[in-house]
Amino acid sequence: MTPKEEATRLHALLVRTRLDGLCEAHVAHRNGKIGWHRDCSGATDCSHIVPRMYSATRTELDNGLALCRVAHEYVGAHRVAHMELVEAVYGVGHWAELWLRARPVTKVDWDERVEVLSRLAEQRGLI
Repeated sequence: MTPKEEATRLHALLVRTRLDGLCEAHVAHRNGKIGWHRDCSGATDCSHIVPRMYSATRTELDNGLALCRVAHEYVGAHRVAHMELVEAVYGVGHWAELWLRARPVTKVDWDERVEVLSRLAEQRGLI
C-alpha cells in the first residue's frame, strides 16, 4: 500500500468512527438540524465533502462525514442537501472554506500524513 493509500485508509477510519459509528445525517435529523434522513441504513462510509481528487484536503478530518450508504448516495445526488448537512455538522461557511483550502495545487507529504493520522488513530484506540 502506498503512503497516499494508507493516509486515505486512516482518514476513512477516523471519520467513520467519529460518532461511534453513527451516521451523521441521522444524528443531524434527530437533532432537528436537517429535515431529511429519518432512517439510517446501518454501517457508515466516509463521505468526502470536497472530492478525494483534491490532494490538499483529501485526508483532512474536516473534509469527511460518516454517512450510512443511503445518506452517502443521497448527498452525492443532491448538492443542496449535501451543503445543508455540511453546515449542520461543521457550521456555516465550512463548505466554502474547504474549497479554498483544496484549490491550491500543493505537494502533499503522504508519509507525514500517515504519521499524523496514525497517531490520532492510536490515541483513539483504533489501531
